[in-house]
Amino acid sequence: MEVTCLLLLALIPVHCRGQGVYAPAQAQIVHAGQACVVKEDNISERVYTIREGDTLVLQCLVTGHPRPQVRWTKTAGSASDKFQETSVFNETLRIERIARTQGGRYYCKAENGVGVPAIKSIRVDVQYLDEPVLTVHQTVSDVRGNFYQEKTVFLRCTVNSNPPARFIWKRGSDTLSHSQDNGVDIYEPLYTQGETKVLKLKNLRPQDYASYTCQVSVRNVCGIPDKAITFRLTNTTAPPALKLSVNETLVVNPGENVTVQCLLTGGDPLPQLQWSHGPGPLPLGALAQGGILSIPSVQALDSGYYNCTATNNVGNPAKKTVNLLVRSMKNATFQITPDVIKESENIQLGQDLKLSCHVDAVPQEKVTYQWFKNGKLARMSKRLLVTRNDPELPAVTSSLELIDLHFSDYGTYLCVASFPGAPVPDLSVEVNISSETVPPTISVPKGRAIVTVREGSPAELQCEVRGKPRPPVLWSRVDKEAALLPSGLPVEETPDGKLRLERVSRDMSGTYRCQTARYNGFNVRPREAQVQLNVQCESHCPTDPSRAVPPVLARPVPSLPFHPPSPTNASTYSFPPPPLSPVLPHFPCLPTVLPVSLLCLLFLLPPCLGPSLPIFPPILFPVSPLIAALSLPWPCHCILTNAISWKIQSPFSPFPTFPPTHPHPPQTPLSPHLLSSQYSLCLPILSLCPTLSCLPLPCLLSLSLPIPHPPWPHAPLPALLAKAYSPEFYFDTPNPTRSHKLSKNYSYVLQWTQREPDAVDPVLNYRLSVRQLNQHSAMVKAIPVRRVEKGQLLEYMLTDLRVPHSYEVRLTPYTTYGAGDMASRIIHYTEPINSPSLSDNTCHFEDEKICGYTQDLTDNFDWTRQNALTQNPKRSPNTGPPTDVSGTPEGYYMFIETSRPRELGDRARLVSPLYNASAKFYCVSFFYHMYGKHIGSLNLLVRSRNKGALDTHAWSLSGNKGNVWQQAHVPINPSGPFQIIFEGVRGSGYLGDIAIDDVTLKKGECPRKQIDPNKVVVMPGSGVPHQPRPQLWGPLAVFLLALQR
Repeated sequence: MEVTCLLLLALIPVHCRGQGVYAPAQAQIVHAGQACVVKEDNISERVYTIREGDTLVLQCLVTGHPRPQVRWTKTAGSASDKFQETSVFNETLRIERIARTQGGRYYCKAENGVGVPAIKSIRVDVQYLDEPVLTVHQTVSDVRGNFYQEKTVFLRCTVNSNPPARFIWKRGSDTLSHSQDNGVDIYEPLYTQGETKVLKLKNLRPQDYASYTCQVSVRNVCGIPDKAITFRLTNTTAPPALKLSVNETLVVNPGENVTVQCLLTGGDPLPQLQWSHGPGPLPLGALAQGGILSIPSVQALDSGYYNCTATNNVGNPAKKTVNLLVRSMKNATFQITPDVIKESENIQLGQDLKLSCHVDAVPQEKVTYQWFKNGKLARMSKRLLVTRNDPELPAVTSSLELIDLHFSDYGTYLCVASFPGAPVPDLSVEVNISSETVPPTISVPKGRAIVTVREGSPAELQCEVRGKPRPPVLWSRVDKEAALLPSGLPVEETPDGKLRLERVSRDMSGTYRCQTARYNGFNVRPREAQVQLNVQCESHCPTDPSRAVPPVLARPVPSLPFHPPSPTNASTYSFPPPPLSPVLPHFPCLPTVLPVSLLCLLFLLPPCLGPSLPIFPPILFPVSPLIAALSLPWPCHCILTNAISWKIQSPFSPFPTFPPTHPHPPQTPLSPHLLSSQYSLCLPILSLCPTLSCLPLPCLLSLSLPIPHPPWPHAPLPALLAKAYSPEFYFDTPNPTRSHKLSKNYSYVLQWTQREPDAVDPVLNYRLSVRQLNQHSAMVKAIPVRRVEKGQLLEYMLTDLRVPHSYEVRLTPYTTYGAGDMASRIIHYTEPINSPSLSDNTCHFEDEKICGYTQDLTDNFDWTRQNALTQNPKRSPNTGPPTDVSGTPEGYYMFIETSRPRELGDRARLVSPLYNASAKFYCVSFFYHMYGKHIGSLNLLVRSRNKGALDTHAWSLSGNKGNVWQQAHVPINPSGPFQIIFEGVRGSGYLGDIAIDDVTLKKGECPRKQIDPNKVVVMPGSGVPHQPRPQLWGPLAVFLLALQR
């Protein structure tokens, strides 16, 4: 057992050294905006209540190294709402003038790649109260055989609010209720609970004609005041009635001034009139004043329905609608229809021919058409007919039919559309009929059937149309049902047959159809063709090693087993599929000009060679800035994962093919090349470096095999680098700012770790660049370092920084290879906290700076500084101290207030300044006051800053200890710079205030023989304190341990 314990203890420091200051992400959401209240509900969910229109500020306080990345997401507040997400990559989420739709649960996710991400949430409840709306409805019913009528009035009050509003009905100044008046009834309609209250006046009486007020309230939550609306009920109360000064359909010419009047014919109280336009708002320049609507110089776009609505909150609103039609014509088209009966698609003499003409007009039925031939008006005859409203064509279309086409019928025909007597320009379209008039054909130009472009670049799809006349081309998608074109339309017309796409994306890949239109040409079956669009993804294979993705951690390449060919069947040869996401190792780099010998063993043969060929023996070939090729009868590609191959601009390099009889492969220089459109197998190769103490230097072979349909996805090899990773700045440095009393300069403690220092050559030094913001010049300095371990916290003091300016700091690691990846951050000047010296280290909390102590930002609430003179006169009795330790009313102390909104388990932390550990042992002495039946716990923690922030419990006390100040002495032995933390934990109720005073930190051990280990200070009026009895737990434990042995 002892051996096991020693082994476990021996393993702990190793893990700590590997981890260093790396720590998983931790997060906590705090509020800094205009919150009404932040509370915990019954299921321990944090609820942030805010009034609509205020500013929401949520801050996600994160700790951990590397610095965690923060992502905010939001879900809707109720299950009926659709999920909505808004991601914000910032530690502070700020929403100005928050709206009710922005309420819901907000999540803060912090992750830094160490451990699991930290996710915290808070529910934001937006409070609001709209103005109430009161409507009146009246009913009249016959009673007892029509001897008299009974009139009933319903007053309905509706409001939108959160939380649900409370309704109060008043007649005059008197509050109405069921019990006080039998003539009234107050109820909630079905399906409107919490939103509507109805006041029913049964069998209307003379005293019921009065003023009624509906008052709504949310009980002053978030300071939202009550709102009310009043309605006066009289014997003349009636719903509104309307009539118009014009017909319901009004046709006008463009440019005219239009005036429409809406006249009231009834309604009490006096109704309010409002004009609206559908769809969209009223036209620019339109003036609606009272019941009169004026539109100057009306245009075609002003056509539509205009609604006049009268409301007085009695009954239903009255509404009248005017359909305004502004005469206009556009889009003149023609069609050539060969003889339909004979199912012909060509113009032939002796057969019938129909020419059709159509325009889009308002109003459509008022358009007239005229036909001309060769400039003369066409006259109707037995062989020439003009028809209208052909059922096979769009409505109000004019057709010219030529019966038994003769040669003399060839010519130019003109169709003219007009509005007789209206100042609207005519529209005309011309059709030429001759022996050269032929139906269209469509085709794709040579080499344009498949268009391949890169993602993000423009593309042009083209179809050529031949024929006379030449119709427009219609484009649509083929391979996706109901798919829209990039323009957002299902069909797009192009006059020249070219579909132009800007910044194509992968979802635009597919087959596109081009077809001839049936207008402005022959009215025959459309001709069509197809074009394939292929969109290639952006290449992630860098052409510049300095811009390649950072390398991955060193891991062994998994071996691929060899399956030899069967002696009976030469075609039996299996290749195991490679992993879908291959991971390649990253090895230390070698000097660029050092010749190295590689022993590459080939483990696989392509199946096309068959079993007759022997397996090639290991081939020894030299590798230098020139890499030799293997004498194999198929293409072989070899790449090196070290510095000697960085002159290659791509991880793939071509090699020539040599016959099997070639005795020795020549040295072949490498040329930049990007391998594409090949399926490759990655083979593990044994590599030996005898001249370099057997450093692993693998040679990876990629065999390009003619596989028509690969059985597995092909993934490109990731790029590998010799560059060092970037540094990771440490943001949890305690009190990094140091001020200088004799100058206006300050210093800053810069701390960082090196990311994956063992992945490449050792870091020799760092290049530090410091530049004051808004200036161009920078101070550059080299910082030499020794062997850098993973997780080791490095430190450098920046000096001669000007108060109060901010600076940009850039840090670049350098290895034998050269410069690595750079990291930058901004440092800001903050007023430093002067830590008390250990020679004068008793803190009485008399100063507002409280001796450099700070409130922890990650706790639930704060400690409070006060004395007997600043106490709240309404504070909770029977808890908390009346004065400080000295007993004077002017003396200050720190305490926690446990009244609402504090909940069970809430913590408040008070953090000391950072102390440098100059001794092995320290003693923390302080006075505490724990009086009240709901006292929770008081804890003393020590935060070590040697390798990251690590909090350890040093002392704890719980429960009611009486209305007295007592002193505690706590020994601590920090291993490096440290801070002490006083943590107060709220108990089960509000009578749980805890206080501390006179905190002392001294070097050395605490007194071993304490006559009074917990000094008691009797509070005035508290009586003689109860002395604690000696405890026998310690001696008893020693005795039991000896007995066990």
